[in-house]
This record gives sequence, C-alpha cells and structure tokens, in this order.
Amino acid sequence: MQTRLAVRASAIAAAALAVGAPAVLADSVADFYKGKQITLVIPAGPGGSYGLYGQLGKAALEKFLPGKPTVVMQFMPGSGGAKATNYIATAAAQDGSVLLYNAEGAASQTQLFKPAAIRYDMAKFKYIGQYAPAPAIISVWANAPATSIEGAKKAEVVLGATGKGSQQYQVPALLNALIGTKFKVITGYKGSRGLFHAIENKEVHGGLASTVSWSTIRPEWVPQAMVVPIFQTGGKAAKGFEKVPLVEDVSADPVVRQMLRVTTSAAVMGRSMAAPPGIPADRLAAIRAAFRQGMEDAEVSKLAAKLKLPIDYTSGENLEKQVREILATPKPVVEKLKTILSIKG
Repeated sequence: MQTRLAVRASAIAAAALAVGAPAVLADSVADFYKGKQITLVIPAGPGGSYGLYGQLGKAALEKFLPGKPTVVMQFMPGSGGAKATNYIATAAAQDGSVLLYNAEGAASQTQLFKPAAIRYDMAKFKYIGQYAPAPAIISVWANAPATSIEGAKKAEVVLGATGKGSQQYQVPALLNALIGTKFKVITGYKGSRGLFHAIENKEVHGGLASTVSWSTIRPEWVPQAMVVPIFQTGGKAAKGFEKVPLVEDVSADPVVRQMLRVTTSAAVMGRSMAAPPGIPADRLAAIRAAFRQGMEDAEVSKLAAKLKLPIDYTSGENLEKQVREILATPKPVVEKLKTILSIKG
C-alpha cells in the first residue's frame, strides 16, 4: 500500500513539474538575457539589405525575447559570408549572445565547393527563422535582342554581374552550359546599384537582381514594361511576379534541376537568422519564438513597410531541412557544377 502511495505521489510530482517546466525554462532564459546584449553579426558592410533586415531582427528580439536584452549589429564582410560564418562557428560565444544573419545560402555553397577553405559545418548551425525568401529575377530591356529563355538560345544577351562567384554570373553561365543559351556576362560592377547604373547606361541589356532591388532601385521599370523579366529563382513565384517563369522549370532533367537548385539556393535560404551550434536548447527555443512573434507583429511589419522589405516567415526547423538537402547534393553533381563554373578547390 505504501509503495502504491509512493508511486502515486511521484507521478503527481512529475506531472506538477511537467506543467511548471515551461515557466521554469522561461525564467531561466529571462535570467540569462536580463541586462545582457546580443550581437547580431551581419556578413556584409553597412548600407545594404542585410543591415536593414538586421533592424527587423533587432526589433523582434528586443520586444519579445524574455529578459529584454538589447541587440547590436556587428558588420563583418569578407569571403562571401565565410568570414562571419567561420567566426560564429569557431570564435564567438556559443551561449546565445551572438547570432548570425545568414548570408543567403552563400555559406552552404562554399561548404560544397571549397570545403578546405572553411571551418564550419552549416548542418550544425541552429536556424532561428527566415524573414523572407530572397528570390532574384533576370530582367532585360524590352528592346534587347531576346526577352525570353528560348530567345536567348538564338541571340546573344549581355548581362552585368558583380563577380564570378555571384548568382548574377553563375546562373546565366550554368544555363549557357546546360541548355544552350547565349548569355554574355560582364563582371566587375559594384553591387546592385552598380548593375542598375550599367543597365541604365546601356552598357548591358540587363542582369539578375533581387525582387527588392527591382522594386526599390528602379521601381518604375517593371510596372511600365521598360524591362522584361525573363525568369526568377526561388522555387516558387515571388509576390508581384507570379507570371515570370521559374528557372528550375527550364529542364525536366533531375540533375539539371539539382544543379540549378544548388546555384540558386540563396533565394530559398536567404534573409534568415542562425545561432551557433552550441546554443542551449531553451535559449534557441525562446529566440525562435521571439523571432516568429516579431515577424507577425504589427509594429515590426510597420517598420518593414517603412524600409520597403517583404516579410514571408519560414520556421528555423524548415530551414534546417533545406540546408541538409543542399548539403546532401551528390559529389558528382557538385564536381560537374565546379567544372562548369570554373570553381577551384
């Protein structure tokens, strides 16, 4: 009888602990963050969309994370995001006081293409959530020699790009090799504004830029049909560009589609926030919840509208799945991609 009473008492105690566990965990998170500062590392210089989205992350965490920590942004450009990612993985505190703005898939591509050059494993990072996908669109002047994929197989179309490591170069180069388009890509332009300046001066027929860039840098070009969108990246049609074909649909060949998915992974995984591999589970859960609440919050949405930034939230768990899929790309496919894109390493 005493044994049964003891078992029953233990069960009641366990149930009470289970009910009280969320509050205990919330208290422990609040205790840790109270009076503390979170550093959000931005893998680029100030002045671009990375920093603008960082402002949204700052607003979300400062409003909803238990303990009400302050959030500061630290800009750390270099090596296409690898410098900041290496820092987060190997040198930064792993306790949840340092977070990363994920550099739009670039770090995962570097891990596939040049594993010897990095000291991180993107599969081990803990993903907090995504502000919005980062789809990009190749558009050209309406009077360009070709204004469609099929047309670009017959006539040369000149595009601008920042460098050979950018999507702006890699996507058209891959299409040339895989389906026979005749894109000619001129590199060396400084960012999206440099590209748009070159398009405006008729140095090139067009180029690839994010939907945000097309909507903010020269917002009249697409609505007034001054330029024609040829295709978009991202796996699904971006808002406002529903009639623009997806680049993945240029071929039914699964290997071709896989190579295009790797090359355009920035569109799928970009504009997200990640935590270092060693972050405690309770703090990760709290940051994820605060980020999600922020992306659904009216004040944060108002700030996003002011900054002209789209919000289309994706959970950290979903991002982790997508990263694993990209990193699981078969080695023969990766090697073929490296050959086509002249990537050494």
